[in-house]
Amino acid sequence: MVACSAFLVMAVKLYDLPVSTLTSNLLTILVGLSIILGLAALLGGFLAFIKRRTK
Repeated sequence: MVACSAFLVMAVKLYDLPVSTLTSNLLTILVGLSIILGLAALLGGFLAFIKRRTK
């Protein structure tokens, strides 16, 4: 956790990255990840439902 914070502070200071850009990129990644995990959970539930129904 401390190393991640130090890396972010270094990126902001050394490369002159705005914090808003970093947070918007983080939110974009989190939204994409949640969509992928949600679709995987739905597919898993659907496959379990199909398997239960055919027995």
